[in-house]
Amino acid sequence: MFGFIEILKAIAAIFITNSHFGHIWPIPAMATGGMLGDVIFFAVSGFCLYNLKQSFPIWYLKRIFRIYPVVWLVTAIALAIGYMSVSNVWGVVKLFVYPTYYHFIGSIMLLYIFYYIFLFLHHRFGVKLQYIMIAVFAAEIICYLFVFDRSVYKIDVVEDYMAKFLFMESMLAGAFFRERINNGKRNGSIAGAVIALVISVVLYFASAFAFRRYAALSQFQIISHIVTFSFVIALLNLFVLLEEKDKIRLDNPFGKVIKLLSKTTLEIYLVQYLVYYLLPSMMFPLNLVVTVLLILISAFAVHIVCNFITKHLNKLLEQKT
Repeated sequence: MFGFIEILKAIAAIFITNSHFGHIWPIPAMATGGMLGDVIFFAVSGFCLYNLKQSFPIWYLKRIFRIYPVVWLVTAIALAIGYMSVSNVWGVVKLFVYPTYYHFIGSIMLLYIFYYIFLFLHHRFGVKLQYIMIAVFAAEIICYLFVFDRSVYKIDVVEDYMAKFLFMESMLAGAFFRERINNGKRNGSIAGAVIALVISVVLYFASAFAFRRYAALSQFQIISHIVTFSFVIALLNLFVLLEEKDKIRLDNPFGKVIKLLSKTTLEIYLVQYLVYYLLPSMMFPLNLVVTVLLILISAFAVHIVCNFITKHLNKLLEQKT
């Protein structure tokens, strides 16, 4: 794996986890960054899955084998401790199959289908990724103008269907940068990339503040997705440059922490809800330290169990194909 991808996965895990810390930080507004973490995850997925080497059924089954053992284990624990409950068969299906309790799982499993189709068109028929991204954005604009309720600022709510357009665009951005690496194309200077990233982050938080503060601006909230997508492009561009110029170093203690976070990102995302549920109220900063440690320990334990299951499922799949 590219070193910068491990860093981006760790950053995404930190952002998303931090966005759930409203009850932990002394200032709830410090719990932010969830949407940024989500788009980073989707961009990383698009980058890593750029090369299609299997038919769709096999490819999709491998995605299921990676994701669902974790979902099933964590969901079973959640039911056992009373964090979740079901009253009928349909409730079991929704929790264990689709869309699950976690918005990320429902979104990624749906968008994997579209991503495969788009990459198939790209690889087989030469449709440029830029054109596909433009088409997805055009579909988003149509929904925004004729379907989406623009009277309230909600386009950045990750559970809203409009977020899936941004997630898909982020996956395609990841694929675009993977293609640039494969083709040996460079993307400018590191200094320029840093400036672009800083500007995109400032615009992201400034636009979010403005839309929340001034209700009349909600008619223009599509700007939030445009700014967030610019953040994805700027972030990928910077880290690709750092990788190309050999500035990424993970062979040190800090790198080991990054690698640990990287390989347990999905588990961190899922187990944190159970940790919040089980932990008693504590004073800051003790609550922060204890919560982070328990999330990491629980995520690593779940990762060990589910990684074992995933490896055996993949072996069975390989034997049958």
